[in-house]
Amino acid sequence: MGKGRIYNFFSGTNNRSGKGVTKQQVERDKKMGLGFFFRLFKNRMGNISSTSILFSLCNFPFLLFLFGLSGNLDSSVPAPMSPVYATIYGMELAGERSPMLSMLHGLFGVGTTVNIVSTASRVLMYCAFLLILTFGISTLGAVYNMRSVVRCEPLSPWSEFFSAIRRNLRQGLPIAILDALLILFLGYDLIAYYANANTFFMQMAFYVVLFSSLIYFVMRSYIYLILVTFDLKFTKLLKNSLFLVFLGWKRSLLCLLGSALAIFINVYLYVMLPVFGTFLPVVFTFGILQYIGVYAAYPVIETYMIEPYYRDHPEERPQEEEIEPIFTDRG
Repeated sequence: MGKGRIYNFFSGTNNRSGKGVTKQQVERDKKMGLGFFFRLFKNRMGNISSTSILFSLCNFPFLLFLFGLSGNLDSSVPAPMSPVYATIYGMELAGERSPMLSMLHGLFGVGTTVNIVSTASRVLMYCAFLLILTFGISTLGAVYNMRSVVRCEPLSPWSEFFSAIRRNLRQGLPIAILDALLILFLGYDLIAYYANANTFFMQMAFYVVLFSSLIYFVMRSYIYLILVTFDLKFTKLLKNSLFLVFLGWKRSLLCLLGSALAIFINVYLYVMLPVFGTFLPVVFTFGILQYIGVYAAYPVIETYMIEPYYRDHPEERPQEEEIEPIFTDRG
């Protein structure tokens, strides 16, 4: 692949000048089924990959956290493996000598090294708190790009990603914070209930949290997609997103299955090829997950929100298939 092809792959230029996927193809597959999913993915793979890279770059605090957690900046000191050794060593200092004490010294005196977490490592690990802002905000740009992909619109991923964030930042910031806190809350509850699932109540609590987490995983696609498409109040946005998850339950289920398959493939490749599996999320997996979510959610939003609006306001329905002026860009 030459330099020009590489540039076109990531910039989306080929989607502007080449054949790509036309509106007529969408009309022939209005249900946006599985076949069209793969055709669209093949034609817009460069846009999806570029969006994945941008999303990863915006969440660089996670890399800082991992580097701080790695211990490369820490120091280490020698220490016994067993806490019992402190008592044995104290007895030896007191002048006690016996064959039994020598035996205990040999059993519990095995040494190891203990890492001392440095200030630099702590600072880098604290950078993870920045994800409360960056994760949701970068999702705004990623979902906007994926909406253009699903609607078969021309796309310049690098410029429109940040443009979407800038336009929707005022309403998107509280959503981003709430999203991050809910993910932390659900993740903590899943771990806590699973670790203590030794009673019927704790087991039921685990499954309730697991079900809620799956619902919210799909709901996130609706939240951000509605956010970059409509101008709704905070509570109405959340309520509509929850309702649409159940109204489009078939596509919600396929979203979960497709996302689980994408994650499984990434984990499998990480086990088989660690280096390749480490960089795969940055280049593809994050973008693929966003693509799956938007592909599943957009037809449901179009059926229950966009089309009813046009039925009530027929004079505002676009006459040409190539544009959707009302819902393309929020002011």
